[in-house]
Amino acid sequence: MHQASIENRGDSRLLATTRRGGFLMDAQGLGTDPVDALLASLCGCLGRSLRAFLHQERRGGEAFTISARAGLTPDGTLVDTIEVLVSPEGSWWNEAQRERMLQSLRGSKVFRILSVVPGIRLALAEPSVRTGTASRVLA
Repeated sequence: MHQASIENRGDSRLLATTRRGGFLMDAQGLGTDPVDALLASLCGCLGRSLRAFLHQERRGGEAFTISARAGLTPDGTLVDTIEVLVSPEGSWWNEAQRERMLQSLRGSKVFRILSVVPGIRLALAEPSVRTGTASRVLA
């Protein structure tokens, strides 16, 4: 199971911890913006899919760049669109290879999650001594 947690100690910084590491987030410029972290997650997942595709196509040594940007709704509260540009380097790709590449990328986990948006369940933990886990969730 994938998991992440955020810890805040009273200032604007958010320490994100995942199964394999951690990083600092902050919407006030002291760390990665949370929406930028989401975009980086999307690019990272697409990168893993593209690396596997290149290996399958026997072009595993070729470099690439993946960039993403998010537009916001007019009131600035929601992400409106996410645009991703995949730039494989090296030799030219024919149309059939490009379509197979796109199909492979569309299968990446984070891309599928953001495309489908199955919903997020949000709950508050009952106040207790900090143990790292909530003993009971309030609905």
